[in-house]
Amino acid sequence: MSEKNFGHVFRRFRLSRGLSLKDIAVDGRISIAQLSRFERGESEITLEKLLIILERIHLTVEEFLYAASDFKGNQLEDWLQRIVNDAIRRDQASLEKELASQTGDDRFSQLNRTLLKSLLFYCSHHNPPSKEERHRRLLWLSFFE
Repeated sequence: MSEKNFGHVFRRFRLSRGLSLKDIAVDGRISIAQLSRFERGESEITLEKLLIILERIHLTVEEFLYAASDFKGNQLEDWLQRIVNDAIRRDQASLEKELASQTGDDRFSQLNRTLLKSLLFYCSHHNPPSKEERHRRLLWLSFFE
């Protein structure tokens, strides 16, 4: 990722569409204050909330991640884009196939499995991740700071 954080990139897209913070925080799923802190880089938001706000500005995950990487891609970002898009499409079969392919015992494979389980939960709301897996998900997402 670039030196920019996701919040700064999101703000740039939101403003380019002429949308206010209030326009994005319409249903209480994310507050104006939380969104403002995210845009200023003072806090992070969950993956679920990121997907919600990207949808509200009519921006795909691919477009957002591509812009966040200064319009350069890499294998990790490509993988992340693919699995997040699978989650958006609620394609549980693809996510389960990817989860089954993550067989390593190394920390990165564990983090990938945790992220995939979280996305599966996002799709189905069955089998929520354990407390340990939620902690690993936070570690995984911190790689993108």
